[in-house]
Formats: sequence, C-alpha cells, structure tokens
Amino acid sequence: SRDIKAEYMGRIEPAKMAQRCLTFPLRHFSLSQLLLFAKDASALDNQQSINFMTRQMCARFARIYASTCSVFVNKPNDTVALKSAIDGACSRLLIFPKTTKPNAWDLLSKELENIDTEIDRFVNLLKSMSGPVPNSTSAEHRALSPFSTDVVNKYLDEVNVHLIELRLQTRHLKSLLSEDTVRDKIIDEECNLHALVTDTVSHARQFCIEKNSLAPEVEVRGDEKTTAICPPHFIHFILMEVLKNSMRAMIEKHRTNVDISPPLQLTVSADQDDVGIRVSDTGGGVPRGLQRHMFDYFYTTSMPFEPTYTYSRAFGAPFTGLGVGLPRSRLYARFLGGDLTVCSLPGYGADVYITFRRRGDNMKSLL
Repeated sequence: SRDIKAEYMGRIEPAKMAQRCLTFPLRHFSLSQLLLFAKDASALDNQQSINFMTRQMCARFARIYASTCSVFVNKPNDTVALKSAIDGACSRLLIFPKTTKPNAWDLLSKELENIDTEIDRFVNLLKSMSGPVPNSTSAEHRALSPFSTDVVNKYLDEVNVHLIELRLQTRHLKSLLSEDTVRDKIIDEECNLHALVTDTVSHARQFCIEKNSLAPEVEVRGDEKTTAICPPHFIHFILMEVLKNSMRAMIEKHRTNVDISPPLQLTVSADQDDVGIRVSDTGGGVPRGLQRHMFDYFYTTSMPFEPTYTYSRAFGAPFTGLGVGLPRSRLYARFLGGDLTVCSLPGYGADVYITFRRRGDNMKSLL
C-alpha cells in the first residue's frame, strides 16, 4: 500500500520503528509447513521469501524489545543500546532493496547476528543480577536480585522463542535458496535418529574426556532405521546438554570407577506420531530440593568456572555450569511439539525423557 511504501521511504522516524513493527503479525510455521512453504513455486521466488523474512524479523525484534522494556522498566538506560540496535535494524530491513542482491540472505543473517549480540548483553546483565552463585550461596544471591526467578524465566523463554523461530526460518530458506551445491540440512525430512544420537554420544564422550580425563560408557538402544522430520542441530543440542549433566553426575558418584560402572543408557523409540528418547544414568539422582530449580535460567550446582589461559582442562568452554542448557533444551523440545521431563530415583540415578513430534507437525506456537 502507499502508506506502507511511505514508511519504507523513511517517513517514520527510526526511533519509532520498533513501535511501528509491533503491529506486524507473527507467523508461526510448523516444520512441515516451513518445508511446504519453501517447496511452493511462488514462495521459492527469492524476493518474496526475503520480503516475508524482513517483516518477520521486524515483528520479532520489536517484540523482543517490548519484553525487555517490561523487565527493565526501572532501568531505562539499560535498554537504550538495544532499542537503538533494533530501530536501526528495522529501518534497514523495511527499505530492503526490491531487487534482490546476490548476498541478500547474508545481509539478513548479519542483522540477526547483530541483534543476537545485543541480546547477549542483556542475558549477561540479567545473569549478573539474577544468576545464583553456585551451591550454598545461590538462595542468598537470588534473594538480593531485583528480578524474580519467574520473571527471568518468562523473559528469556519469550526471547529465545523469537530467536528460535527467526534462526530456523532464516537459515532454512537461505540454505534452500542458496546457489551453493553443498548445503547443510537445517530441517532434515528423513533424519536417522539412531545415527544422530550415536554421533552426539561420541561428541559428548570426547568432550567429557577432554575436561575430566574419563567418561562413562554409553549404550544406545533402539531401531537403527527410525527417522523423523526435525532440525538435527536442535536434537544435538538437547542431547549434549542432557548427556553432559548425566556424565558429570556419574563421575561425581563413581569417581575413577566410572568406566566400570553400569553404562549410561540411551533408548530411541517412536510410533507414527511421536519420538521418544530416554537417557538413563546411575549418577545418584536429583535431590528433591534441587528438582524445582532444574529449569531455572542461570541455576547451577557446578563450581564457578575460572579459565587459566594455560593448557589445562580449565581452558576453553566449561563442561557444565552455565545454567542455560536445560531450560533451553526444554524450550527446543516444546518448540518441536514435545517436552523434556526428568524422573529421579533417589540414591540411584535419573531418567530424562525427550519427546517431539515425528512428522514435523508442531502446530502450536509457544508465545
């Protein structure tokens, strides 16, 4: 329309772009819908796909900013940088050239990365105010925080859902519309779950050995031919976080005998509609007092990580202890139409159940 075109030409001040973009509707795609959208002849037109993504990015960026303002209502100065970044991104996206540039998808990805960077700043700020000091001081630290646990969890869930949708849509369409002959499968229509699980187990064990010098044995059970429609990197992330926690628990319980203790077991199963993955460890279980905090952002029972910047197991990424792995993993599982739940057997171990829709029909939006 002429009104929209006028806005694209810059009649709306950049400082008000985020407010204007709040009126743009959100579009949630299930995996199967996203696959159909990308396969449709008209949708495969690069310009139409780019136009769709620019509006979606603006709508979600604006909502991220609105959520941030509601949390930081008493700290308006802390939101200035994010608002400036989002206003700038929306201004550039809404005047995106009608003629497709060869690197258009790279430009869109760059805008997403820039906002990711600003959001990371807020996550770190929230963690410094709300994240518990590990172990005995966690409750005291939370009591002094200006943000309640529920507020932090709700805010980060909302932001992460927007980012999950944006990253998945942008990367999937970019990969399909790319002229490169070698493409990563952002959404695999026939993902071999047994192979994916086995590969993730191998990575987790290597990481565990690198950081702890040993790792428990792992058995993978289930039909080796089971397939599903899913983003493999989602499942890899979920499993890595669960496996790291299970391996750490087993090492702490069995110590140097972990390699001769009962193996950590993974079972993959599926029916026509749903997939289930069970991770069973013998790490002693989760104490009742900790169970209610398992999915709180920033909660951890690991000791603080202090890199030494020398060649040692303390260098590089920590094995556990950041306090974001499990809540994000549950969010991924719920985004895929399933869930992540934990059942603890006191003194023995814990079973983690990961479920998701097998045919990509995750129709319900998490917002």
